[in-house]
Amino acid sequence: MNVTAAIEKAVQIVGSEAKLGKAAGGFSQNAIWQAKTRNRCSPELALGIHRATEGEVSASILRPDLWADPSAVPAPSEGQAA
Repeated sequence: MNVTAAIEKAVQIVGSEAKLGKAAGGFSQNAIWQAKTRNRCSPELALGIHRATEGEVSASILRPDLWADPSAVPAPSEGQAA
């Protein structure tokens, strides 16, 4: 699965690009659209999508260069939303 397909799956899970952006940590709808269009995303957005989808769309799919194994994706820090 490429980044675009993974983000589209996350959008389906959450409901819209705007809702995904908000759930992923306050990103704009435009940031989600750009990541989807460019087929790449920042580490922060990858982690946010991972957490917003409760791991259904893993950060390891979005950024395999950083987290080759889904179990290597860092857990939320204390005080940070899951």
